[in-house]
Amino acid sequence: MKRHFIYLVFNFLLLCHGWVVGSPGLSWAATPLVLEQAVHLTTAEGSDAVVEAGSYVVEPAQEWLRIIPSGGKIVEALLIETHVGLHEETLDAALALAAEGDPSDSFHLILLLPDGKKYESIGTTTGIRLRSSPSLTLSPIRLKMLTQQAKTALPQFSGQISSSISLGSTTALSDTNPCLRDVRAEFLKVRTHGDKLGFHHTQTPGAYSQPGHSHYQGIQRFGKFLAVSGSASQAGEILIIDMSTRPTTGRFRSNRLSSDTPPANDRVVKVIEASRTLTHAGGFQVVGDILVVGMEGGNISEVVFYNIKDPGNPQELYRIPRSGTIGGFSEKPSAGATALVKRPDGKFVLIVGRSDSNVLDVYLSQATNLLTNTFQHADSWHERELQGMDREFGNYQNINLIRQCDGQLFFVGLHKNLGVGGVIRGGEDWADLFKLELLQLGQTGNPGFVGHHTVITKVANRHMYCQNICDFDAGAGVYVDTNGELFIYGVEHWRHSGVVRVNEFRPVPTSISPPLTRINQAWVELYDDHSFGDRSIMVDYVDQHLRNYSDYDRVEGFEDKASSARGQFLPAGVPAF
Repeated sequence: MKRHFIYLVFNFLLLCHGWVVGSPGLSWAATPLVLEQAVHLTTAEGSDAVVEAGSYVVEPAQEWLRIIPSGGKIVEALLIETHVGLHEETLDAALALAAEGDPSDSFHLILLLPDGKKYESIGTTTGIRLRSSPSLTLSPIRLKMLTQQAKTALPQFSGQISSSISLGSTTALSDTNPCLRDVRAEFLKVRTHGDKLGFHHTQTPGAYSQPGHSHYQGIQRFGKFLAVSGSASQAGEILIIDMSTRPTTGRFRSNRLSSDTPPANDRVVKVIEASRTLTHAGGFQVVGDILVVGMEGGNISEVVFYNIKDPGNPQELYRIPRSGTIGGFSEKPSAGATALVKRPDGKFVLIVGRSDSNVLDVYLSQATNLLTNTFQHADSWHERELQGMDREFGNYQNINLIRQCDGQLFFVGLHKNLGVGGVIRGGEDWADLFKLELLQLGQTGNPGFVGHHTVITKVANRHMYCQNICDFDAGAGVYVDTNGELFIYGVEHWRHSGVVRVNEFRPVPTSISPPLTRINQAWVELYDDHSFGDRSIMVDYVDQHLRNYSDYDRVEGFEDKASSARGQFLPAGVPAF
């Protein structure tokens, strides 16, 4: 399972613990660095050292990098093998970067100094030792992109640099999702058959229980939480669900194996009443700690931003009102689907779908701080402008933007093809992948704002199969976890006896996926058809006690239909315990 992530951690110099390098009289201080995952690095003596997740400070030490735990003592420091070179970035202060490399399990710790000197250490996240070579250092283009991302997020200061800079609690918010090295490849790895999940929703009595105006609209995962948007007669709502029995990263796995009823602790813990006048809460997206959702009703709509860093106490940030004619298209300014992504320059792209997403309105932020509304309408796109593999652009209930690690932008559109059935019965659930390009056109009438032309190219699609039960015409959404894996989630229209059913479409490991290291990671999947087709059942080692696998008549009625199988097992020689 590939690990694709970029962590940009930076701060101004602390005027203590300096180390003299470069020109005489220049003193560079220890620079803060945060690692969110353990990294294997090579010490100055040539041995392997594991730097655990946590907070550190880094500083140059002759031809090495010194890494010290925050608040630690100098005797706890590690001297790390480093490639010393030059960079061409313009810096007012030292900058520490941590980024994934190529191969995908490689990891780079980089310290850039204002005098043009660069210290770059290369390690791995897997412990498989790489042949460290200057040829494996990040390219100048990649380094420039990472530096720009870091610099655009720094606040502007003038005068003396203080030894302690307080940026306020709001700066702790995450405003981006992990990137994928190859979005199309990861999209095609997602399994087309879902694993069944569920949660309990007992709030909002009288709503979400039968066909009609009240139904669920979209779904997003963030860590071990889910968010589901809903349209009730009295208000448009966002439900926050704590899937407390599920893991924070990787697959949730089914929580409906031993019983079709999910565990009681997997339940709605917060209901956000987003609007009592605009009661249709549409498809939406979670980006880091930010949730953005469109609310619509009549001939007006709003796009609402929330801070959900504390899922039990979400805070509204602001609203973007929408009315009248937008972008020259006559379709009313609804907001049935909303998507958000952070660009390589640190600014944001917001897409709002109207008329069943047949028209997409594109907004660009003018600042890198999402806590303040600086979005301006940049362009509107109509489905007749579609390019690519075919001209089918669905009536997307949900659209979600994904960032490729090289800066390219993509989005997934999720919908049900109702041409082969109705809303309630029949139809086919589809996930379609598109490449998004925003081409600059030049200055507009708004001073300082550059207009754009939107190019959308269809690059892939998947026919998805919900299992007991979900419906992409109700709600679906994508999720990129911290390991750089793509998941799709789907939810049904209504609850049944207080239970809402969900499907998780997980990535299928490939031949290049890392080997397992623990027995409880092992799994096997049995397929009805040859070549891994049609329906299937998952058997996870960690969940083996939840069902009676000695009688497959009682395992979802699978009987003796297995015609092919694949799985992951412990390599030979690896102890099971």
